[in-house]
Amino acid sequence: MQWHILGAGAIGCLWAHCLIKAKQDVRIILRNKAHLHTYKATSGLHYTDMDARKSHSFPQAELPNDAAPITRLFITTKAFSTQDAIDSIRHRLVDNAHIVLLQNGMGQHEQVCNQLPHCHVWGASSTDGAYLTSPFHVTRAGKGETIIGLLSQYNRLSDFPLLLPEKMDDLTVHLTQNISLYLWRKLAINAAINPLTALLDCRNGALSSVPAYRQKVSIICKEIEAIAESLHQPLFEDSLEKHVFSVAELTANNFSSMHQDVTHRRKTEIDYINGFIQAQSAIKGLDTPFNKQLITTIQAKLHS
Repeated sequence: MQWHILGAGAIGCLWAHCLIKAKQDVRIILRNKAHLHTYKATSGLHYTDMDARKSHSFPQAELPNDAAPITRLFITTKAFSTQDAIDSIRHRLVDNAHIVLLQNGMGQHEQVCNQLPHCHVWGASSTDGAYLTSPFHVTRAGKGETIIGLLSQYNRLSDFPLLLPEKMDDLTVHLTQNISLYLWRKLAINAAINPLTALLDCRNGALSSVPAYRQKVSIICKEIEAIAESLHQPLFEDSLEKHVFSVAELTANNFSSMHQDVTHRRKTEIDYINGFIQAQSAIKGLDTPFNKQLITTIQAKLHS
């Protein structure tokens, strides 16, 4: 089977390597000729597992304007780049192409479904940990699972097992009839951890170990739970706060992606994480002042 992967960040490189290892035909789509040159200069993908063992793979690399048709596509770009990503390869998508959105945030999923009604669109939420030490050098930071489910209304869940190999040693994949639940859970946890670590300039673990930071987590979690309840969207059987502290402790030494983006003065995904929550609160006429403050402060920090 042939898979294209659009977005050569840590998760995109992780999936490309693991699919190659599972004997799949993988093509990574790179954004420009300079990126393609870097890929060739580094001799493909370099993977380091959690036991520091190294391996290497060389999926074929393409540019967006290539003519080869796309039938199966993973989009692993930042959420704010989704529209540009789709526009760059729209001419290559065949009717009934399968597109998997493996990204943080929410809001982009509905946009893609509306723009590509002729495609099967899937949502995915992952707890796998990975990071790039340099372009195309990916290190596995933690083994989790990826949940994949339907977004397009006419899809059948039974279609998906035919798309992936039966055995993928390095990835754990499950299917769900309710992908919205998992997207919301990931969103809610990210909306608490990411902006707070970026503003407080701390690792994830500080959110659970510093009393003053714990109070801030409690405030944002209560606002998020109120929005979810107003939308009749379940989150967890127990409190969101408990799960945020659990993730913060499990990833105690990590810097969140938003912390890294703010540190390097890169555009963040705040609009698709806390911004999505703020948009839902406006629709429901609810007041979420702390969430709004987080958005404003992150945006101001990048423009200071």
